[in-house]
Amino acid sequence: MAKDYFSQACNSFEGFTGAEVPKNPTNETEFLALKPTGGDSKVWSGTVPTFDQITAKMAELKKADEDLVETKRSAYKKNGLTDEEIAAIL
Repeated sequence: MAKDYFSQACNSFEGFTGAEVPKNPTNETEFLALKPTGGDSKVWSGTVPTFDQITAKMAELKKADEDLVETKRSAYKKNGLTDEEIAAIL
C-alpha cells in the first residue's frame, strides 16, 4: 500500500481540520475545492497553504522515506545480506 503523502503534508501545516479526499488533488483548484469532514465548516482554520507548498512538503516526506530505506539497505549490505534478503526485509 502506498503511503499517503498528501494527508501527511496537510497535517504538517497548522490549522488543518480534515478533508474528504476521494483522490489526491492534482492542481490548486482541486485542492481548494476539498470538502471538510467531521462537522467542520472549513478544511483549514487560519492561513491556507498553497498547493505548491503542499506538493513541496509531499516531495520532502517522500524523499525522507526513500533516504531512510537507502540507509537501511546500505546497512544490511554492510552486514553481508544479499539483495534478496534485503528485499524481503524492506
